[in-house]
Amino acid sequence: MIYPWQQKQWDIIVSYYQKECMPHALLLTGNRGLGKLIFAQSVAELILCERNTTQACKVCRDCQLFRLGHHPDLFIIDIKEKNSSIEVAQIREITAALNKTSQRGRCQVVILTSVEAMNISATNAFLKTLEEPLGPVLLMLVTHRVAVLPQTVRSRCQRIVFTASSDQNMLRWVKARIREKSKASQLLALAYHAPLEAIKLEMLNYFPLRDCLLILLINTITQRTSVVDVVKFLLKEDTKLILYIITTIFMDVLRLQIYCPDFVLNTDCFSILQKFSLVLSRDKLLTILQKLQEIWQVTVSLNSVNSQLLLEELFLMLETQNVS
Repeated sequence: MIYPWQQKQWDIIVSYYQKECMPHALLLTGNRGLGKLIFAQSVAELILCERNTTQACKVCRDCQLFRLGHHPDLFIIDIKEKNSSIEVAQIREITAALNKTSQRGRCQVVILTSVEAMNISATNAFLKTLEEPLGPVLLMLVTHRVAVLPQTVRSRCQRIVFTASSDQNMLRWVKARIREKSKASQLLALAYHAPLEAIKLEMLNYFPLRDCLLILLINTITQRTSVVDVVKFLLKEDTKLILYIITTIFMDVLRLQIYCPDFVLNTDCFSILQKFSLVLSRDKLLTILQKLQEIWQVTVSLNSVNSQLLLEELFLMLETQNVS
């Protein structure tokens, strides 16, 4: 299965396949929420299928093994639980498997998700396989942070780029899968036109949580609520989502301050954002955004973070921006 917005990329893959010139390594890049992993799995299913057509047949023995998640020639590497990186042992395990003959007599396929999370040792171990794969092998590297990958990795792959757009078909697709149809366009904008992220935002109750955060932010900045109480209340929510929502709020405030109202994302709370833009100086606003960026970097670079400490640090800083 591929998503409607992936047809262009799929046509490229099918063309490679039909002409028997499939690159040995594909680098699938693009923002989160565009379905890159699902696409990689669909490519794997096509390559492993016994019938050389433009779609996996779904009925041959290889397709059945794939659907059951037991295909012996498909290997998926991801960050293991409690780790923040892909370890060299994982790469060596896959390399050892690739050194053996394909069990089904066709191609071996490796999907490496979160490739940006490979540590230096893992990257070095993977480079040899990337440079000189043994036998018919397809390596698919999936990332939303291509800029952080070493040039030695990027240069050895054929890049397949997934882009987000404000396509009407994409809007209809999202609208058909959410509860509040009228929010589809706004959710897509908040997700930077990544459909799966837009749906995820609604599932995580973005709007109710944002409305709650607006009140908490106002009360914190005006010192009407203690930071301890605010953080205690927020600890039951997802920390990354909280940081994302707060960032969208203050970025919208900045957009109003620099006279770009057409680019505001939280359009349904425009009047509250305007009040923020009037009471927060530009310097204070930039200080807040810088702190949010610093805390966000901590959350994405570590697999486990102390949410309480991070939120306390943020809201204590907000408290010092007192405008009362």
